[in-house]
Amino acid sequence: MGVRKQQTDFYAVLGLPRDANRQAIEKAYYRLHREHPPQKDPDGYARIRQAFDTLYDPRARIYYDQLWKYGDQVQNLISQALGAMEDGNCLGASRHLKRVIAAADGADEARDLLGICQLDIGLTDEALETYRELTERRSEVPLYWIRYGDAFLVNAEKLSDHDRRPLIGSARYNYRKAIKLDSKNTSPYLAIARTYLEEEKEEQALSWAEKAVSAHRSVDIQHLDALFFMCHVHANAGHVGKVVDCAKRIESIIPNDTEMKLYASCMFARTGMELLENKAYESANYYLKVATRFDPKNQDLQEMQEKAMWMVEADQVWPRLEADQSVIHPIKALAALTYVHFSDQEIDGGFNQASESIRKKLENYPADQVRRSIEILITEYPQYQRFRAKMWARMLAKAREASGLKPAYAGKSAPDFAESSSGSRISSSRVEIPIRQADRDWPLILGAGGVIVFAVIGYFVVPIGALGAAAGMILGWVIGSAIGRLL
Repeated sequence: MGVRKQQTDFYAVLGLPRDANRQAIEKAYYRLHREHPPQKDPDGYARIRQAFDTLYDPRARIYYDQLWKYGDQVQNLISQALGAMEDGNCLGASRHLKRVIAAADGADEARDLLGICQLDIGLTDEALETYRELTERRSEVPLYWIRYGDAFLVNAEKLSDHDRRPLIGSARYNYRKAIKLDSKNTSPYLAIARTYLEEEKEEQALSWAEKAVSAHRSVDIQHLDALFFMCHVHANAGHVGKVVDCAKRIESIIPNDTEMKLYASCMFARTGMELLENKAYESANYYLKVATRFDPKNQDLQEMQEKAMWMVEADQVWPRLEADQSVIHPIKALAALTYVHFSDQEIDGGFNQASESIRKKLENYPADQVRRSIEILITEYPQYQRFRAKMWARMLAKAREASGLKPAYAGKSAPDFAESSSGSRISSSRVEIPIRQADRDWPLILGAGGVIVFAVIGYFVVPIGALGAAAGMILGWVIGSAIGRLL
């Protein structure tokens, strides 16, 4: 029994002793949120959030602590129930919890856990009844009213828009009951905001989110959640300026606390990735830049931010590239394709097939025109060249060869994504980019050689050696550089 309890007890979930204060509970949540982000580990995050919500609410915590004072039989059943929940077996957990309720009528936190299990396995009507009874028995606990409201929303999901309205109204009623019990608790305000967002009523959603921020002046998890919710609403509405303003607002209130900064970094990064997926690259770049400021040692964040920055820069120069008559259409199309691939958008047939189709069209253009277009793209539009640097290097080398020019390298390098399967990560590899350095090297080399040779000849042939040497130097440079240009 003892081992199982240590694995499943809510305090153990958060890695805390039973006498932990609210600040310790909050810091534990910050840390575990980073380790189990909801987008990567939804089940683990849900477990952590259940533990946090229960222990963070002072009154719900009292009833949770009482579960462990009913004797060995009840404790054993609770441990088995929590263990089953941890394993994803909510059906088995509900059986244990019903036995707890039958054995200890005052174990009301068991009813809360039972309601969570019933919602998880789709017994929404039973969950509503469980929370109705729980809120009648313990009407002073805000968390129970919030979860009662959540149960109405889950029940509404399976109904049509018209039929779900009364259930959404009931959910809001329960959230308002929680507000009356604790007006400084931001969670029910934010829950109401989410119901309005679900109905696509953005103004009401933002209004309630602002109430959530104002309800509790000190900066904590719920405060930040409300602000990031507002960012999410603005982002979905395409309000780029307001998205950035909201981010600045959050950044300005983060205290000098390491755990909170790392939590904020995680939330900024999460929002930034959502913006990247929605192709809002300018806003994504800003959010990821803030995320890296709060967690400067996170290499993954730096790579994501650099990716967003590259997309922004590419967007900025595209109108100029599109209108540039000196770059032939297939080269522009290929540049656009590298952009799409780098941004992780789907390409019919895959990148290789699509790029090969475009390259075949280059056969209809003179080699010099293809070469010149690639050179212009590399030198004038590096924002696109760097997406697939090796590809452009190889294409330029072939184009120069087809034009009768020798490929040469000037030592100019750029990041390469050509060998990446997804094109989504920043690579530290470098590739030499061929440019027309040879057009300058041969005239310089042969010109210098001509200066030396003709200076010596002029010195000994012309009666006045110094004049002969000077004339020889000039003649040598002209002849040598001319030969070099021919090469």
